[in-house]
Amino acid sequence: MVEGVKTTIPFHLQLMDDPDYLSGNYTTKFMETFKMKPKEE
Repeated sequence: MVEGVKTTIPFHLQLMDDPDYLSGNYTTKFMETFKMKPKEE
C-alpha cells in the first residue's frame, strides 16, 4: 500500500474551528488543554 505524506492539516482544521480560538479567548497555555476530536468516518 502506498500512502501520502502525513500532514498537520487535520489538526489545524480543528484548531481553526475551536470556538475559543476563533473568539481570541486563549492564552499561551491553550495548546496544553486543546483536545482533538476523534476522526469522523
